Amino acid sequence: MREPRKRRTWLGRTLIAAAAAAGCALTAAPAAVATQASCAAGAKASFARTQLFSGSNCTGGSMITKGRTEMPDFRRFINYDGKTHDVDNDRSSVAISAGTCVRVYDLPNYGGDASTPICATSGTLHWNLSRLDNRASSMRICTTGDQGACGSGPSTAPSPAPAPAPAPAPAPAPAPVPAPSSGTPAAAKRAVNWAVSHTSWWAGKYSMTRRLPTNVSISYMQRNAPPRGGRQACDCSSFLRWAMAQGGVDIGTFTKENWTARGRMPARYSSSSATTPYGKVLRGQGTTPPDGFKVGDLIFYGVSGMGNGTGHIALYMGNGKIVHCNGSRGSNAGMSLDYYPRTGWVRYQTVSG
Repeated sequence: MREPRKRRTWLGRTLIAAAAAAGCALTAAPAAVATQASCAAGAKASFARTQLFSGSNCTGGSMITKGRTEMPDFRRFINYDGKTHDVDNDRSSVAISAGTCVRVYDLPNYGGDASTPICATSGTLHWNLSRLDNRASSMRICTTGDQGACGSGPSTAPSPAPAPAPAPAPAPAPAPVPAPSSGTPAAAKRAVNWAVSHTSWWAGKYSMTRRLPTNVSISYMQRNAPPRGGRQACDCSSFLRWAMAQGGVDIGTFTKENWTARGRMPARYSSSSATTPYGKVLRGQGTTPPDGFKVGDLIFYGVSGMGNGTGHIALYMGNGKIVHCNGSRGSNAGMSLDYYPRTGWVRYQTVSG
């Protein structure tokens, strides 16, 4: 995969107002102006206190709150009809009815970055989420006369959340995937288990538009869900970056970084080794390591083009099987490692042993 265009900064301390009803003063200059009419028809002000839209300027699909003040987890967003939806990191604008305020949070359970209270004193107001665009994960709703009920940001302990609604019926379980053996190092198990459990998620939700930059920490990837929104794809190297982070190693976002241990080994097609902040890493240009594959090894296909940043990468999960994300085939756990000619491998000894 090739280097993406420079991505914009995400996260911020405030939301930017995009439009307001006539005569309402705003405390921040709007990033873009939308007329009141652009939201009035869709906001259903007589029916809902707030309405969250997937697109900017009150466009796209929407979720409506009715009679609720606590929305602790957008992965289980309860819509006005009682149905539960996953809209985590998937909202771009909000319409608020008169007399209502909301505070939007970057993480579930009112954690992470947060907006200031967004209030509509008269008439329905529309706001773009700006730096929290496609980052909202929870929200509190209050009245303009009791803004303290919306909380005071991440430092405020959240109020007890309502009991979650019953989860939708699960999809049919896929065929069993062999688990790592009992002798597998714990770091390799964590990497493989994460990859196996995220194959379906990654194929349909991972954001290539908001792919994380190289300087994002391992601890961030261990604590947070991968980014969503914008152009989505089943990207092999980003998928395994998140998987290997669960084992305590950052292999980088791009296949060239994966092959070179983030520049610590030459990009050319060759065997090599290096010392990294995560311990020793070994690399081979042959199809199989001298002592055989170990769970947690990285397997490369088409690696001879690595100098140009091309090639495909998979994670060895044991028993001759791999887990990977292939743009043309979707994500897969349990495929034979010989599904395509192998041309190289990389082993982080702190993961595979």
